[in-house]
Amino acid sequence: MLGLQTPTFYRQRGVRFTNDGTDATRHAKVGDNGIYSLFGDSGANAIVIAFCLYTPADMPSSGNYGLIGKDNEYSIYTNGLEIVAIKQDESEDKNIFKQTSDVIVPGTKQHFLIEFAPTNNAAGIGLIMVDGRIISDGGATVESGFNKAEDGTGDFTIGAALKLEDTSSGLLRSRAGMIFSEVVVWKAEQGLTDAMALAYTNGGDPIDPLVNSGNYTVSNLVKSYWPCKRTKSTIQNWVLDISGESDEIEDDLNGNSHLDFV
Repeated sequence: MLGLQTPTFYRQRGVRFTNDGTDATRHAKVGDNGIYSLFGDSGANAIVIAFCLYTPADMPSSGNYGLIGKDNEYSIYTNGLEIVAIKQDESEDKNIFKQTSDVIVPGTKQHFLIEFAPTNNAAGIGLIMVDGRIISDGGATVESGFNKAEDGTGDFTIGAALKLEDTSSGLLRSRAGMIFSEVVVWKAEQGLTDAMALAYTNGGDPIDPLVNSGNYTVSNLVKSYWPCKRTKSTIQNWVLDISGESDEIEDDLNGNSHLDFV
């Protein structure tokens, strides 16, 4: 039976967005690019996002912190120790969202996988996995009365996301001390099957997304992969360009003064 993995204590590796003097830390972004859109590049396909996240030991049990998002199309953020996945529909004023139970374990590195589908019904949020365990597989909540999603415009962000169910909310930033690594984006007509996702997540220790192995057979559907491993001192060196569209990640100050490779 799959379950949450026992935390392994070692020095965390990845990219940390350092504190700027407030609780609102910096983030990284990719500019307007249809490959991260559910709607914006001549086809409606599912977007699957996976990432490793280290949360600091002082992670509070309340409050919201942004993790990953695509402008007002979709976002992933925390609500206390819960994970919220939410998307807005392109054609109707609908929000589709799922919220987990308390799955974040402060002071540990965990692996998350979330699937967004281009539908305006409860199937709009597909798989949600934590440390190789399927937390949810469909059955999202649908609410009306929100803004329509933009058609492929807006930044793809790591370390920040919009709180889409609150139209008055600004950009949620990551918690100071969070460390991101192994960020992967797939784009596929049918998303990933449970078997594919389980093979990739490997019990919370993800395999190389660029190499097919066992039931994981969709390396060709990886659009971008950010290993977040130090090679040089600039943020561009944690980008692995796969899309052919010259992905370039920069922090929101157009420099690297608020980024820390650890």
